[in-house]
This record gives sequence, structure tokens and C-alpha cells, in this order.
Amino acid sequence: NKWGQTPLDIACAGGHAGIVRELLSAGSRVGANAVALCAMRGDAKLIAELLDTGAPADEPSTSDITPGMTPLMWAANRGHIDVARCLIARGARIDAQDAQGRTALMFVQAPAVAEYFVAAGANLDMSDAQGFDAVAYHLDQAASLKRIDDNEMAERAEAVAEMIGRPRPTENEND
Repeated sequence: NKWGQTPLDIACAGGHAGIVRELLSAGSRVGANAVALCAMRGDAKLIAELLDTGAPADEPSTSDITPGMTPLMWAANRGHIDVARCLIARGARIDAQDAQGRTALMFVQAPAVAEYFVAAGANLDMSDAQGFDAVAYHLDQAASLKRIDDNEMAERAEAVAEMIGRPRPTENEND
């Protein structure tokens, strides 16, 4: 189509698993968009099928709108922990950075999802292009959201920052 989407991309975006399977069996090539679109939808089973064809787990977007965003970043943003687990298990880099230096942890919108990424080993000290680590990034997002009176989203961003910034037990404390 005029946006560069293939029939496979459109089937993935719509969650049409049967059509996706038919297209794959007919030889459709899996591009970066297909995996990302399934990650947005939260379809871990379909992502696993796409990855079984050899599709990369963390191919970055080449879109002008979301340059460098990986399927894992979409899963983080949409709160799809099962998709994140699948992608990480299949080789997605948890600390991959988009064109602005943001990691999946910076795209998280809920404390429970942030907790998963922290437990999965996300680097809490990586900085984006502005020099913000994950905590500072979410606090900056909260401040921006407050300026436009989106207090609900601001509170979520603050809760994510609080979860990420929570002290972790050291190995000696666990003994």
C-alpha cells in the first residue's frame, strides 16, 4: 500500500493469524514491521511463529515517525509482558536504543511492566540523547504531562520512575 505495508504487515496489524499463516506458507517475507505490529497488538504466539521463520527479534524500525524503535520497545510501551518475554527469550536486546537513545525501559507505561524489565536485567543507568537515565526520563515525562494537565498519565510516569528507582537488595543481603 502507499505506506509501504505488505499484506503480511496488514494481517499482523489486524491480528488475523490464519491469514498470516497462509501468507507465510505462500512464501511471504517477514520484515521488521510484521514483528513490531504483532508486538503492538500483544500477540506473543504469532510473534513466536514469525520468529520461527527467521525474522529478527529486535530489528529496529526505519519509519520516520518511530526511528529505531524495536518490537520490544512496542511491547514495553503497550504493557505486553508476555510479548517481551518471548522477544527476550528469542534474542531481543533488552537495552537496545532507538534513534533518540531510549531503551525499552524508557517506553514502559506501568510499574508492573517496569518491574519485569528491571528483573529481566535492564540497565538502569543507560542514558538517552538528552542524558536522562530511565528514572530521570520518566520524571521528565511526568513533568511534561503535568504541564498539559494530564495528571493521570503523569502519576503513572511517576509511579514507573519510583519503581525503577527503588533500591534493590545486594547479593549479600539475600544471604
